[in-house]
Amino acid sequence: MGEAVVQIREVADHLQALAARADALSLMYESGSDRGQSLAWLLRKVKDLGTKAKSYIYDITNLESHHPYRTRLRTRAMDVELNERIERMERTQKELQEQLAKAQQEARDQMMRSREESREHKDQMDRMLKMLTAMSNGQGLAQSPDITEPHSRDNQDRSIPQIHATSRSCNAKGISSREPSRPGATTRPTYPSGGRYIRIKRWG
Repeated sequence: MGEAVVQIREVADHLQALAARADALSLMYESGSDRGQSLAWLLRKVKDLGTKAKSYIYDITNLESHHPYRTRLRTRAMDVELNERIERMERTQKELQEQLAKAQQEARDQMMRSREESREHKDQMDRMLKMLTAMSNGQGLAQSPDITEPHSRDNQDRSIPQIHATSRSCNAKGISSREPSRPGATTRPTYPSGGRYIRIKRWG
């Protein structure tokens, strides 16, 4: 029986240590976010289990005081009760360790996600800064594959049909093109309204 009492006390002490760690973690990760609040709730539950372990130690002390005479019958009754208490303590200890491990894993996952989000945000800011720098240096249009340069003036000029210089000079003087003179043709002067005349050929 004495060995069982010692075992119960060791389990209770271990639960107390876990409860203290849970209390410290709850203060560290408690925040306004939903995940932080769920972690704090889980750690508070771990702390409550540690409080139950403290009550077990008190009950064991009272149990020993109620049986000062170590008769065989009373000893058997105490052994049965102590075994039940040990089983409950072991279940409580297992539950406490699982919940504490879960809380620590969730805290680590939250920290990793925060680091990844911070890294992605930094990369986006770097890309935006490079883009703004390129645009300020006049390289934005040159580097953009979706924007093409307008046609140059030379290309536009080449697409316009050219008029022969002789035709322009004739039109400027008001003289139309004419056929070459043939032998035997007679020309008669014609006087336009402008005072100038053009020789007209007559075929004889």
